[in-house]
Amino acid sequence: QMCIRDRYQRRVHGLYYRRSQARAYNKNSTLEDLYQAKKDIELAIEMKRYEKLFQSEPGILKILNLSNAEEAYLEQAHYVEKRIKERREFERDHIKYIFARAKQIQLVEEKLKCEGRYVEKELNQTSVSLSLIHISEPTRLLSISYAVFCLKKK
Repeated sequence: QMCIRDRYQRRVHGLYYRRSQARAYNKNSTLEDLYQAKKDIELAIEMKRYEKLFQSEPGILKILNLSNAEEAYLEQAHYVEKRIKERREFERDHIKYIFARAKQIQLVEEKLKCEGRYVEKELNQTSVSLSLIHISEPTRLLSISYAVFCLKKK
């Protein structure tokens, strides 16, 4: 335990707490960013246990406005978990939308074929299908995702 204490005393818990906040409150954070925010707040909570400042008397902590630090850290940990859940749902909804849109396009093409208004271009194959092989997470700077599709012979 002494080794852990020495390791943590060289770091500042507040840095990890603030970094967790920055990542969690950024609406463009990726799942990877949010998982890192979770690691940061967990590390901050663990480090806080070993910092001498938090072993001070309650009066000193109140003067430094740190008397409710434990509560603030736990609230941040809960907020990060909430953001991870929201991000997963957001990405799941995007995937559902992409597949629904692909289905709509397929139905329109079939209708046009039935009406004789659809001319299939030759691709050295009679028919192709589109299948999703990868969906990215948005980049850190932009909230843009991309999907990679693969054309397959039927």
